[in-house]
Amino acid sequence: MMKQRLKYLINSTVSLFLFFSMQGAYSMQPVKYEVRYKANNTICNITVNGARAIGNDHFKGPVMGGLTVSAFLENGTNTVALEMAPFSVNEGINKYEPNAYCQLTARKVNLHKEGKDEFELFKLIGSVDKDLKPTGLTTADYEKNQVKEQAIAGTPFYQVSKTFQVSGLSEWKWVKATPFEPTEVNMEKLRQAYLEVWNTINSGNEKKFLELSHISFSEKETATNYPGSWYKSLDLDDDFKNSIGAMPINWDDYKLIVLNKGRLVKLEDSKGFSPLGFKNQNGKRISTYNPYFSLIDGKMIITR
Repeated sequence: MMKQRLKYLINSTVSLFLFFSMQGAYSMQPVKYEVRYKANNTICNITVNGARAIGNDHFKGPVMGGLTVSAFLENGTNTVALEMAPFSVNEGINKYEPNAYCQLTARKVNLHKEGKDEFELFKLIGSVDKDLKPTGLTTADYEKNQVKEQAIAGTPFYQVSKTFQVSGLSEWKWVKATPFEPTEVNMEKLRQAYLEVWNTINSGNEKKFLELSHISFSEKETATNYPGSWYKSLDLDDDFKNSIGAMPINWDDYKLIVLNKGRLVKLEDSKGFSPLGFKNQNGKRISTYNPYFSLIDGKMIITR
C-alpha cells in the first residue's frame, strides 16, 4: 500500500519523519527499522523490497524525509534501494545537474522500558560523476557494503541498492502467504478482492472498508508502536466524507505488480493508481486507496 496518496510519505516537501512514540500499555515491538532520505536537484525514490516507501518527485530541494519501514521487512535478508532521475526527464531530456544527489540512510531502533537506542546501519549515496552520469561510487565503504547499482531498464531511473539482515520483527501475515502465480483463477480472485473493497467505497460503507483493511492497518500500527494511527494518517475518513462513490474500473488499464517473492501483489495503471479511486460529484478522482494483497488460505486478503 506504499504508493498511494499519503500526505506524510509521498512527494515530501519538508523534513518529514513518522517515527511514532509508544502509547500506554500497548504491546510494543522490541525493534524498529527506519529509512531516511535527502535529495537535491533530483527525483529521489526509496524502495523497500521493491515497494516504494518515500521520496521526492516534484521539488528540487534540498529536501528530506523518513519513516518506519518495519511492516515491509521480514526477519532475514531484505533489500533497500534509492532510485534517482533528473528532473529534466519531464521535458524528455535525461541530464543531471552537477550538484544532484539522492541519499538513503537505514537505521535500527532498539526499544526498551528505559527508552530507545538507535544507530545507523548504512548509507547509500547516488550522485553524478564528472561527466554528469549517475553513480553510487560515492557511497562510503562501497565494496565492503556490497553495494549494487544499475540503470532500470525502460525507465530514466538509476538504482543503488543493498541487501541487509533484519531480526527481532513480528512475523507479519504476508510473510507466510502462498506465492502468487498469475493464473486465471488467481487473477479472478484478485479482481474479486478489489471489487469487494470497491463496493465499500462506492456505497460509502466505511465500517466494512475497515474490516477488509484491518490486518494491514493493525500490523502497520504494531510496526510503528502507535495504535490507532494508520487509518487517520491516510485521511481515509475524509475521503469517505467527500466522495460520492468509486471511480469505474476498466481492468484492461491495469498491470500486475508482484513483490516479496510473490507474497505481496497489487494492480496498478500507468499513472500508479489502483482500481480503488474515490470520486467527487464531478466524477473526478479525489484520492486512491492503493493496498497490497496476499494469498492466504486460498483467499486474497489486504495485508499492506
